Amino acid sequence: MTEIIENTFNMFYRWIFKENPEAGPKRFFKDLGIIGLCFATAKVLTGLANIAAGRFLGPHEYGRVNLVISAGMLLSAFLLVGITYSIVKYGVLKENQKKILSTAFLFSTPYILFISILIHSFKAEISLIFNITPQILTFALYYAIAISFFQILSSSQQALSKFKQRGLSEIGFSLIFIISFIAGTFLLGKKFETLAYAYILAYGLISIFLILKLNHFIKPRHFEKNRLPTLLHYGIFFLGSGIGSFFIFNVQSLIINTYLSPKEVGIYAAYYLSTIGIAGYISHAVHTVLFPKSSGSTNRKRLWDLLIKFAKRLLPVIFIFFVFAETLVLILMGRSQYGMDITLIISFALCGILMLIQSSLMQIILAQGIKASKLSLSMSLSAGLFNFVLCIILVPYLKILGIPISFILTYSCLIFWLYKVKNSYLQIDL
Repeated sequence: MTEIIENTFNMFYRWIFKENPEAGPKRFFKDLGIIGLCFATAKVLTGLANIAAGRFLGPHEYGRVNLVISAGMLLSAFLLVGITYSIVKYGVLKENQKKILSTAFLFSTPYILFISILIHSFKAEISLIFNITPQILTFALYYAIAISFFQILSSSQQALSKFKQRGLSEIGFSLIFIISFIAGTFLLGKKFETLAYAYILAYGLISIFLILKLNHFIKPRHFEKNRLPTLLHYGIFFLGSGIGSFFIFNVQSLIINTYLSPKEVGIYAAYYLSTIGIAGYISHAVHTVLFPKSSGSTNRKRLWDLLIKFAKRLLPVIFIFFVFAETLVLILMGRSQYGMDITLIISFALCGILMLIQSSLMQIILAQGIKASKLSLSMSLSAGLFNFVLCIILVPYLKILGIPISFILTYSCLIFWLYKVKNSYLQIDL
């Protein structure tokens, strides 16, 4: 069986890259295959649960959940201050792992709690800025706390190269999420709180489990305050990147809610789920393996070239996959509730493709270090502002279609930017 899998991989690799696989690519695709299978399983489970939730709640209540997630992602950026990137960047070296992981976690825990209390104290004012109710902001804050801890602990698994455990934690999250949602349907009924609680409980409970699994690496005696400035210096650039990311991926729900209604937010969320959401999940799986590998690689230029070849070969397949996924999701959620617009289907499929390409290439660039993190900050903030302005201009006239058009233009510019500067970031630091 092992020989059949290896021969199939070798044949597939030669078809895409026109060369025989070496030991490095074999190891990379083996790790990616393990975590990719786990992530795919988890995505199918959470995807089915979201489809069921979309059908059960209807676009109005499903849209309100999307507002919780959108606001929560921005709050999470402030809670994390980019520490997850520092964990992977500096924790990948075995001699640093216990000190890096302990320092990062023991700093983050009180910091997250302090900032969360601060946000909760001003929730009335902050909810006005987001144009959402204080209730939705409260759920967004709980969501942000839970997902922040999950991301810190998941990054620790990546730094330790525990890719199998990292993938299994995603499956664990999915199972808790499904159980919580089913229980919520009986306890709360057709309310957005049903799905919001499911997300918060799933991220929270799996985070507690991961803390117990990683307690050997995270101990007070390994905390070193002199390492904290280095972690924060590298990570702080990703706070800006996180804010920029919010204006690229999450601000759309708030804009649609302002100009249209929560129902249109729910319809947009259905298209998002089946394209950008899937692309983000695939990117996350690739990033889980690619960023640590790139950080320790002596030939990032080759990783870049291999990725380009891979993308060129599979673009038509990926496009068909996204179109199929959108069609299936909309049918299962209910065409009478969410509709089925062919223009939106094609537009969002292109969004998914562009996101996959840009995010994968960016992970190779980011492995360069501080210089690349500054580039990431510039790109993220510029793209976020550009996308935000485009959405503000287009959504009132084109409605939901304005979102994918803005996304396509934004990501086309980002990919072009990467191509223009890549040579100075693919060199290995000496």
